[in-house]
Amino acid sequence: MDHPPLPASWSERVLAALDYAVLEPRPDGTFRLCGRMPDWLRAFLPDSAAAGPLDLAAASLFLEHFLVDARAFWASGAPGPLGSGPWTETDRRGREWVLEATALSVDGRALLLVGFPQVDFHRTQQLVQAARVQAVQYHRTLEEIARRDVLLHCIVHDLKNPLAGLKGSLDLLRAGLEGETRLQEPAALELVAIGLRQAEKMQALIETIQEAFAGEIDGLVPSAQSPEQAPDAAAVVRDVVAGLLPEARLKALTVDTRLPPGPVPVVGDAARLERMLYNLLTNALRFAPAGSTVTVGVRGEAEAATLYVEDEGPGVPPEQQPRLFRKFARGNEQPGHVGLGLYFCRITAENWGGQIGYEDRPGGGARFWVRLPRPTPR
Repeated sequence: MDHPPLPASWSERVLAALDYAVLEPRPDGTFRLCGRMPDWLRAFLPDSAAAGPLDLAAASLFLEHFLVDARAFWASGAPGPLGSGPWTETDRRGREWVLEATALSVDGRALLLVGFPQVDFHRTQQLVQAARVQAVQYHRTLEEIARRDVLLHCIVHDLKNPLAGLKGSLDLLRAGLEGETRLQEPAALELVAIGLRQAEKMQALIETIQEAFAGEIDGLVPSAQSPEQAPDAAAVVRDVVAGLLPEARLKALTVDTRLPPGPVPVVGDAARLERMLYNLLTNALRFAPAGSTVTVGVRGEAEAATLYVEDEGPGVPPEQQPRLFRKFARGNEQPGHVGLGLYFCRITAENWGGQIGYEDRPGGGARFWVRLPRPTPR
């Protein structure tokens, strides 16, 4: 059964039930209220009278911007409504209002409806927040993948260091056994011992791969803060130099160590400090010309200690120096090197509160240095 047409007053009652404020623009930029003033509008604009003009632009910065589009919409005569979308407004008392405005034309008259959004704004806000959380988790996953990628390349890079010492020892041993001048037993045993030490280092690295992939790089770089647990930088230098002496001899290089008389404890971890120095020293041996000298030293100070490696090679071109310690920065390295050794050195030193840097060696060549804090007594 068809119902009779609704009277005109019903439209006002429907708008009132929806709690809309119906406003008509005036030539001076203010608005005239059509019908009753909703309670929320009275609370939001306490100084406004129901019969007086309403300056919405002065009351709301959001509405001030939306009214620019609304006036262009009214002037165009375009069909359909123009919505502002929900926004949050705070009144003088600090209360928040979630509002929505709609501009439309009815029988050639411009009208503005302001009220509460018909969608669940808080539910929408929760969905948006959930999407943001998922986006953050997605980016964290990408960072985790990148960290694991760096970790894998660092492990591969670090395995090459003891392998070089092992190969150098075996090459020297073979040359001594096959050459006209036979290698004496003590010297041969020394080369075998060096090779065994390098093989043990490789085995230890391989055994820690699974543990390494279970955590983040930051967690894999522990640091000893007390003098009792801190590694001795001078002892680390001696061990690394001893392991790489065969490789230096194959290139007719002299390795000059300059160490203070006593121990030099630094904040860090002995194994990773050794890997860091391996990276720096193998780079120096790679680029040092045959017959030159590579210098490795430690300079102790009151609050810090500096480890440095110098070579007499070509040095690093000025245009490559700013990216030396970045991820996958190769510089002028030989093909086949992934360019992560110096990056690993940087993140390790910085994780321990230290610094790493490069400078041209006086007289030609390269000088890499690592400055690490000294441990403080508990």
